[in-house]
Amino acid sequence: MKLLKIIQILLLSGSVWVLLANNVKSQDIQKPVESTQINSQTTAEIIEITGVKLTETDKGIELILETTAAKKLQILNRSTDKIFITEIPNAQLKLSEENVFKKEKPIAGISEIIVTNKDNNTIQIKVIGESNLPKVELFDSNQALIFSLSPVTTTVQKPTSKPAPTQES
Repeated sequence: MKLLKIIQILLLSGSVWVLLANNVKSQDIQKPVESTQINSQTTAEIIEITGVKLTETDKGIELILETTAAKKLQILNRSTDKIFITEIPNAQLKLSEENVFKKEKPIAGISEIIVTNKDNNTIQIKVIGESNLPKVELFDSNQALIFSLSPVTTTVQKPTSKPAPTQES
C-alpha cells in the first residue's frame, strides 16, 4: 500500500513539473536590453540647411545649399521628362523666412527651381527645364552643397536635300 501511494505521489509530482515546464516554455521571456544594444539603435542626425542661394556662372547657374555638414549629406537623384529631382534624407530647411525656396525662370532654359521640406527629415529639390532635362553636376565644400545647373538645348538639323533621281532612257 505504501508503494502504491509513493508511485501515485511520484506520478502526480512528475505531471505537475511537466505542466510547469511547458507553461514556462510557451511564455515569451523578455531579456533586459543591454547598453550596447541601446547605443546601436541611435537615430540619424538631422542636418540643417540654413541658406539657399543662386549664383550665375558662365555655363548656367549654381544652386548653393548652405550648411555646416555638407559632406555628411546623402543625395538621391531621379528624373522625369524635363524635371530633375533630388531628395536629401536626414536634412531640413531652416531658412530665416519661409522654409521654401522657389525661383521662376532663373536663366534661359530652366523654367523653375524649387527647394522644399518634403517631410520632417527630407529635403526635395526640383529643377524644371523649359524643353529638356537640365544638366546637373554636384560639388561640395565644408560650408555648402553646390548643384551646377545648365540648360540643355537641342539643335534641329535641317534635312539635306537629295539630288533628284535621273531617269535613264
